[in-house]
Amino acid sequence: MIKGRLTRFDNGCLQGWAIDTDRPETRLTIELLHQGQVLGTAVANQMVRQLHSRGIGDGRYGFAVALPGGLMDGQRHRFSARDQQTQSIFQTDFEIELPSWSIGRIEGICAGTVFGWVPDLGGQMALDVWINGERVAGGAPQRQRRNARIHGHTQPVRGFVFDLPEAFEKVWMQGSVPELSIAHQATGLRVTGAPMLVAPDHAWGVMEKLDSEAATGWVCRADGQPARVELWIDGQQLADTAPTHWRTDLCRIGVLQPRCGFRLPIPEHLRDNQEHLVELRPAGQADLLRRGRVRIQLTLAEELSAAEELPLPAPPKPQARTAPDDGVVDIIIPVYRGLEETLACLRSVLECGDATPHHIVIVNDASPEPELTTALRALARQHPQQIELIENEQNKGFVGSINRGTRLHPGRDVILLNSDTLVPRSDWIARLLRAGRSSGNVATATPLSNRATIFSLPRCNFNNDLMPGQTVDSTDAFCRDLNTGEVVDVPTAVGFCMYIRRRALNTTGDFNEQVWARGYCEENDFCLRATDLGWRHVAACDVFVQHHGEVSFAGEREALMRRNAPLLDRLHPHYKPSIRRFLETDPLWRARARIVLPLLRAQVQTPILHIMHTWGGGTERHVLDLCDRLAREGQDSLMLRARPNGWMELSDPAARWPLSMPRGTPMTECADLLRALGIRLVHIHHTMGLPPAIWELPALLGVPFDVTLHDHFFACPRVNLLDDQGQFCDQPPLERCEVCVQATELPPHVEPAFSEIGGTAQTWRVHHHRALKLARRIVAPCADTAWRFQAAFPDLQARVLAHPEDPVGFLTPRFPGEGKALRVAVIGAIGPHKGHRLLLETARRIRDRQAPIRLIIVGPTCDDDAYFEYPQVDIMGRYRHEELPGLLQRLRCHVALFLSNWPETYSYTLSEAWRAGLWPVVTGLGALAERVQATGMGTVLSAIPTADQVIDGLLCARVAKTARHGTWPTNAQRTLPESLLTDYYELPAA
Repeated sequence: MIKGRLTRFDNGCLQGWAIDTDRPETRLTIELLHQGQVLGTAVANQMVRQLHSRGIGDGRYGFAVALPGGLMDGQRHRFSARDQQTQSIFQTDFEIELPSWSIGRIEGICAGTVFGWVPDLGGQMALDVWINGERVAGGAPQRQRRNARIHGHTQPVRGFVFDLPEAFEKVWMQGSVPELSIAHQATGLRVTGAPMLVAPDHAWGVMEKLDSEAATGWVCRADGQPARVELWIDGQQLADTAPTHWRTDLCRIGVLQPRCGFRLPIPEHLRDNQEHLVELRPAGQADLLRRGRVRIQLTLAEELSAAEELPLPAPPKPQARTAPDDGVVDIIIPVYRGLEETLACLRSVLECGDATPHHIVIVNDASPEPELTTALRALARQHPQQIELIENEQNKGFVGSINRGTRLHPGRDVILLNSDTLVPRSDWIARLLRAGRSSGNVATATPLSNRATIFSLPRCNFNNDLMPGQTVDSTDAFCRDLNTGEVVDVPTAVGFCMYIRRRALNTTGDFNEQVWARGYCEENDFCLRATDLGWRHVAACDVFVQHHGEVSFAGEREALMRRNAPLLDRLHPHYKPSIRRFLETDPLWRARARIVLPLLRAQVQTPILHIMHTWGGGTERHVLDLCDRLAREGQDSLMLRARPNGWMELSDPAARWPLSMPRGTPMTECADLLRALGIRLVHIHHTMGLPPAIWELPALLGVPFDVTLHDHFFACPRVNLLDDQGQFCDQPPLERCEVCVQATELPPHVEPAFSEIGGTAQTWRVHHHRALKLARRIVAPCADTAWRFQAAFPDLQARVLAHPEDPVGFLTPRFPGEGKALRVAVIGAIGPHKGHRLLLETARRIRDRQAPIRLIIVGPTCDDDAYFEYPQVDIMGRYRHEELPGLLQRLRCHVALFLSNWPETYSYTLSEAWRAGLWPVVTGLGALAERVQATGMGTVLSAIPTADQVIDGLLCARVAKTARHGTWPTNAQRTLPESLLTDYYELPAA
């Protein structure tokens, strides 16, 4: 006989017990049923204490069956249970109210696009989307969402975007309100917010910030129409306005209405130092925006003081401490938060194995993490001879904790060490002390690190990760072996790991607690005060300490820097100029190069060296594409590119091992570094931002070089054949060029080389002619570019060879229905050379003519504010290259507009427009016109059209698309070479 029952719901499972009274030693397999369907099975073999205490068998008759997430809806459900073998039902009509469980969040719906996030659940992350009970979409969330902390969720999450405008509009047009639901495919758990009824005028948004000045955030509507937002304070409505601010950052999470940001000023009379209830809600709705209700003390306006108004206290006085030096160095580690990072740091110091006498002083600055305090006490008990734990009763801040540690043993030198560092297993202390004691007037010594401003490795003044395949131990070993004993003078130490000589500390005085409060800039102030007394500061180039960065000050760094940086400028006005001078020459670059170069050499064999600028665009895409395609054929590549600060940087294509060289580095020294890498060919793509001597590099290396023309830089220092008025010059006589180059300033990254060459259009062209004559070959991506190049250099020829690119499969075009606006994508960063002026005039004429056209700028512009008054324009902001196809698909555009006022040389964005099924409308210049005419796929305007001609061309394109519907060829693009190395480069295999 089977006896048992269901008992309770716990931790996602329905629990119970079951026993065969005739055979109590048998373990039954139980089936759980809901509405006649089997939900799952479980073996009844778990301990049930009540049965055991009553002497019923061994008590192991319990079971638990996991329930699907779809049942976690806050409703009552009935279940039954039976033995699987005999089908005997022992429990019927067990009724229980299940909790409402959900995951993630539906953040909003904009123009029919549903967006939100779910926890990163590993492999099983697919979601199903339902409207009125019908599955309309599904898929795994793919978007990285690093901003999840603002939702109170600290685990990794993934963003989802589902484009459902047709599905919503179908129901809305029937006069109904659709019900939306999103659920996790594997578990059935709903995404928080589902199910929801989605009216077309329903709005979503967030109040992101509220202070005494204004409330800021964003709001959007389900149907994509402009939303409005109301500001209420203490129950009184004070504002009702439409958002007008561009929020291009939201485009990446799915908001397709970038003009959705608002800033609502707080009335002056309410800044009365009293507490007020501030609420924000979409106009006409009772629901508040997320985080839309806040109680806040609105501060009096006159109490808001700028950093310049803060008084400057006198620096701490030098201390007359005469305690004897016992030869021990104190390693002082202030601790506030970060359990894992802190314990890892302490373990690394305890296990480093350095024989130098040292003592670890931990200063617990009233940590808000009880588990961290407990762990520190336990560690101090385990290592009483090595660790001394100091606990601040109240939080003194980072600076106060440092001072308390340095005062503990007044005769000892100290090493200040952040709790988010890792030290190597080596004699790092001995080497750091050797650098700090290398001269009698050295006050501080700082090791190299991955995140330590001017001491950073491999990139200076950059937050680096450890180089691939390297650890703190291996990187320190490179520093020790390749930079043995090297010290370099620096203007300041950095406090992540900072040796301080006691005599310098005594003569300079403590760190200034009164000025620097919780921290930031305190070590700079100390070093500058010491410098004024004749002390020096050095980098210990043969030591490396890893730094995670900002663990203790997570979320506070920006506020502290805003407060402290202006104070440092006022106290030490010469500090910033000294840092600027240091960065211009970067005396540490050779120490970095010695470490990076062997790592880079181990990664590449006989590479091709690509020389280019650093301003992205089609040039960078072409180079990265070449490197990727060459890698598939077993050919390595390196890149030598300009940096905005005038430096050169050598790296692999993924920039995993970058090696920087300051401007002014002799080309012979650069060649010496590169020669060890066995370069087989130099490919010059662009020299903008690089010194004119860069053309000497192939000869110094003893290898041939190719040149690709990405614009008209070699003929014209204005780069794009645009004159001093920003108009296309059509290559006038050289005499006119001389007037042009002197009329207005050249771009700042061109001017230094232009002046060095001779400062005239003629010397510019002569210099490049002399250099180009030595090239193995010169490549032009289109015939127009080759023709213009030969017009400037009559005795040189460029071979026409289009960029290697996957074939374009033309899609059937989309076009708007009757009465709907033509949606026009303007792709890329729109500056003067991309037709910004004409685009702005076109937007004005669209408004004046009330033309049925909507311009969607897929990228940034050089002046977003100029488009504010034109409601027919949306600006989506910056995007990553890999995001563009999906973005164009989601925007549901019909036409792509290209208004370049210079003869472009290729245009990858034209290829993307074709792939997205957009009809291109282009100006009659350069590669754009050439490629469209060759395929017959697009509309070509005049070379310099008017705004009205652009509008007419767009409207005519709409008709042309309708006429050509369904007739596009499947492939009108050339095929790729079989081997990029042998066919494109004409080189034997490596």
